[in-house]
Amino acid sequence: RRLGRRLNETSAIELFEPFEKVYAWGGHTHTNSGGKCNWKGRKIDGVKVARATGTPRVNAPMSREGIPNGYMFVDVKGGQMEWYYKTAGKGKDHQMRVYSPAVTGDEYVKAIIWNYTPTYWSNPEWYENGVKIGELERVKEHDLAYEELFAATLNHLKGTSRNYALPVNSEYLFRIKPSADVRKGEVRVKDNFGNTFIQEIEW
Repeated sequence: RRLGRRLNETSAIELFEPFEKVYAWGGHTHTNSGGKCNWKGRKIDGVKVARATGTPRVNAPMSREGIPNGYMFVDVKGGQMEWYYKTAGKGKDHQMRVYSPAVTGDEYVKAIIWNYTPTYWSNPEWYENGVKIGELERVKEHDLAYEELFAATLNHLKGTSRNYALPVNSEYLFRIKPSADVRKGEVRVKDNFGNTFIQEIEW
């Protein structure tokens, strides 16, 4: 079996050689991610997509990192390819969830961005009255929406099912402290194709 895998890998690399752009897509995992893969000296754009039912064994409406159920939408035009994460039932612009300090309780505005990857996306920015105040810092914490979902509908689980459903630190969370006495603003972030996504928040 190992020999077979090595032969298949060699054959695949040979098939890729004539092509300028090569993309690798994977699925069934329970998180979204992407980045540059170094495969035998060849740089390949790799994208990994979570299974559509989110948290395993539970079929919750989001993954335990807080990513809503959805799928990757790929648009191919000639020699160009673009992709974005499509939340089930939502449009292309629905790329993040933003929490106000009134919700977080720790003076921070927090944002979870579904398909953020540092090699592709810009750093998310915080704007007040149309003026950029600063960039959000990346933090590893539990997503608040999933914590609420778990407490309300999944806390009864036992054993392995509970372990699979427990909240985990998200790779897609960011935070920033808004200016004193400010009660509204917006988070802006740009993907690798130049699309800017904006989410307003007021409290």
